[in-house]
Amino acid sequence: EARREFDSLLLGSAPVVGMDDAASLASNWGGLVLVCRVGSTSLKLAKLAVNTTRQRGGRILGLILNGVSLGSPDYYYTAYYYSHYA
Repeated sequence: EARREFDSLLLGSAPVVGMDDAASLASNWGGLVLVCRVGSTSLKLAKLAVNTTRQRGGRILGLILNGVSLGSPDYYYTAYYYSHYA
């Protein structure tokens, strides 16, 4: 019903690796946006979340990095891509 009423719908869920909710529903959704916290989420855990989602038939639409320090030397802005990298 929501697909008929709205162009886009964002739903929050429990972590992909910690609970089975998001991974099980991934194939029914248009895709997932993973949220990782810089300095807290390990690369190993992030890869596991991506692999689990893909194994269940889900698509990864993007990634949100929380906790990026703007003063960090690893952070920069490029006008060409209009993006932030860390």
